[in-house]
Amino acid sequence: MPVYIRHLPRSASGVRGHSAESADQGGLYSLTPSALPTDNDSSMKFVIASFLSVIIVIFFFPDKIRSLPIFDLSVPVHYRSTISSKTAAILRRNGFIADFTRALQPMNTTHLSTNWPPPDGVFYIPFILRNGRLQCPPNLEEIQSINQLTRERSRYLIDMMRTALDSRWQTTGQVRHQTLPFLAFIADQNGCDVSERSNAFAYPRFSWSVPATKFGVDWCNAFSLPGYSNWASFRNENETSWDSKLASNWRKYPWSSKKNKALWRGSTTCPPSFMGAKLNETPRGKLVQMGMKNPDLIDSAFVNFVNFFKDKKDELRNQTNVAIKRMPFEKQMAYKAIIDIDGNNWSSRFASLLCINSVVIKIDPDYIEYFFRELKPMVHYVPASLDNITQVVAYVLHKDNGGEMKDIVNAANLWCRKSMTGDAMARDLMFQHKEYETEFTNYMASNSIDMESMVSFLHPNDFVNCGSNMD
Repeated sequence: MPVYIRHLPRSASGVRGHSAESADQGGLYSLTPSALPTDNDSSMKFVIASFLSVIIVIFFFPDKIRSLPIFDLSVPVHYRSTISSKTAAILRRNGFIADFTRALQPMNTTHLSTNWPPPDGVFYIPFILRNGRLQCPPNLEEIQSINQLTRERSRYLIDMMRTALDSRWQTTGQVRHQTLPFLAFIADQNGCDVSERSNAFAYPRFSWSVPATKFGVDWCNAFSLPGYSNWASFRNENETSWDSKLASNWRKYPWSSKKNKALWRGSTTCPPSFMGAKLNETPRGKLVQMGMKNPDLIDSAFVNFVNFFKDKKDELRNQTNVAIKRMPFEKQMAYKAIIDIDGNNWSSRFASLLCINSVVIKIDPDYIEYFFRELKPMVHYVPASLDNITQVVAYVLHKDNGGEMKDIVNAANLWCRKSMTGDAMARDLMFQHKEYETEFTNYMASNSIDMESMVSFLHPNDFVNCGSNMD
């Protein structure tokens, strides 16, 4: 590589001069070995002067140095020699690329580095869909080691995606690009705050939920995946197996023998906007208070103190209703109705409730899963709010409305039979993949980034085919 120093004008004999006076007259010039002075003392002076020049440039113009591709460590090694500095600058500024590459950086021993994991409950894992195979990041095990929840959710997500890519629906959602990167938001938050109608991430991504349509559409570009808990529970189900399970539910818990109450059990989770609020001011806290005031209608209680209230459980036991022990999910069918309400974000058990033979009373949600738009109020579930929950429960439990409630349960079960199977969730996932690719391609185009440059920048060769991790 040539060494760049200040141009020294040629003397009459054609040899470069070395005086300070002549050095001030020139610009930058590329010196080749043949142009270097041969005198030993002069050579030493030249080397020292060159070294000092480089130090001065680095000290006074660091941004110029860092802008050169060869010095840009965010550019994959194999690509630094071919990518232009202008393209590299555009790629570095892109939000998706910045977050994708940040997630590939090593974590410190406490997994709480300054920039990673991200704050506010937003946590994502980078993946690449390449030639019809799901590829995992090289630091997947380190990411999964953050906590048990991250490990479990990511394992189910990977298993679900691998299964979908191997299913008969693979061609339905086949993407156009041979290499398609994406970020899967693995925690509860998806980056969209309905309280402020704000979107923290300009790029499309996968998450477990999306904002409810009552807040409008097309402002949060998250794509809802089939839930990890649904995949864990129903990935081995089919319509025939559901026929047997649903019939068994009615034999064990006939409508006539059910308790004439609405049940709710859950933890003290709540949206981030309630940080600092008292427990009884949160949505779930209010629901429990409703049950304490109307015990003949609602049996509601907390089973676990988490999040902001984890260290206050002894103090809060005297202010709310706490269940003595957990109630197994199946035994909740002993009640005619079960209330479902959001926690940190969406309610991950809503689909499971539609698969049992108690009517579901759904508190108006702020976040929903991909399938919610398929469901109709008073057909698959009974809608309610915290303002009218007691009136709604009274209507559901009234003896004159028993036939209507059983029809709602049957409609919900029919939806479950068709939608909560491994094959159906694989189909839905591939459709979401197709929608994501369209949105992602448009996003990159709007940011003046071609897909080929973006893919090379992310160094996909470091990723490996995701193996089976459900053993």
